Amino acid sequence: MDDVKKTIVEQTTYRKNTPIIRFGCFLTGMNCHILRQCSEASYKQLKRYLAALSIIMGLWTFIGYKFARVYFKLDNSRALLFALAAMVLVWAIERTIILGRKNKGIGMLRFLLGLIMASIGAIIIDQIIFQDDIEKEKILQMQEEVNRVVPQKTVELRSQIHQLDSLINLKEQERVKLSKYLERHPTISMPTVHVVRDSTGKVISRTITNQHVENPKFDDYKRLEEEINRLRDDKKQKEEMLLGVRDTVEKDLASKKGLLDDLHLQLSLMKKNKVAFGVWGLFFAFFLFLELLVVMIKLVEKETDYDRMVSFAEEINKKKLQ
Repeated sequence: MDDVKKTIVEQTTYRKNTPIIRFGCFLTGMNCHILRQCSEASYKQLKRYLAALSIIMGLWTFIGYKFARVYFKLDNSRALLFALAAMVLVWAIERTIILGRKNKGIGMLRFLLGLIMASIGAIIIDQIIFQDDIEKEKILQMQEEVNRVVPQKTVELRSQIHQLDSLINLKEQERVKLSKYLERHPTISMPTVHVVRDSTGKVISRTITNQHVENPKFDDYKRLEEEINRLRDDKKQKEEMLLGVRDTVEKDLASKKGLLDDLHLQLSLMKKNKVAFGVWGLFFAFFLFLELLVVMIKLVEKETDYDRMVSFAEEINKKKLQ
């Protein structure tokens, strides 16, 4: 019996950690050197933490990537960086829980945080699963929004077209009057004075001649025509906008996709369809369980020899300081 105990002690003392164990120690914050001296129970605890962390980190990497692509409109490389940041954030939170002492206050705080994270996770996953249903609901609601916005846009465009019509008519009347005037007076007389002086500068003779030149009103007529053409182009553009106002509004509404819009669509879909609400509830419960997995392991598991060795080392340091 003593030989068996000696063998177990030797195997436990000189146990070699595999790369996976060392990686697990890095993730959880456990000390590899202390762990080498511990029993299989401590190794099992580490593996449980490692499995829970791997699931949560992998899940939030995926959620962070989808969130960045859909709502932040990031390209693939930036979305991956965002996903990595989300994974590191979750890892830091879980590592804090693992390294902390058993505390109901921390457990309650993590529970509240888990509710928020589970809600976000369930929303993102449900959007992927119910993508076609959400798109159908979006089309229905978009048509209602289009029917509400189009009359307002139409009234506004018709008012602008009416104003342009009135302005064009005024300019046309002005052009007709100016055209008739120019027909009667295509030229104007410009008097020119010729003075002849002698060597002393005395005026000998003075003659006045009238020279006919083009009426300068022709320039005003050209400017008036250009202004009328510009107003007609504006009117034509407004009329084209009036014909395509519905398509324009639909494109504008379809191009704007936000988180609040999707939340509203999901809520509307769940109100109409109890199955959708049940599926969302299942995913919410699933994510909540995953988020609280590390906390539950921490609160439920009994103290291992690793924990006792850490506490023992702490007591020794306290005595040294005293």
